[in-house]
Amino acid sequence: MSLKTHLNLHIDDENAKRPYKCNHCGRRFTQSSGLRYHEKTHLPLGDPRKGDLNCEICGKLCCSSKALDYHKLKHLDDEEARLPYKCEECGYRC
Repeated sequence: MSLKTHLNLHIDDENAKRPYKCNHCGRRFTQSSGLRYHEKTHLPLGDPRKGDLNCEICGKLCCSSKALDYHKLKHLDDEEARLPYKCEECGYRC
């Protein structure tokens, strides 16, 4: 989750925070791009629209190169390198 997306969590109105809703499962998103990415998770494995990519470290399947890059951060030991952004209001790191 980006810091910009995280800051939306401090808004009180739930629909204003996450106006984009998945028609498959009802999950809500702050950005339309998040919804578009999420909708790929409902596609079956092997569907060319899903764009499956494997992590070289653990073999996890990811839907996009951006998701794969994000996933690879989890393999880093240094927390500040893995989570470089910090919310000044609550300390949340991302």
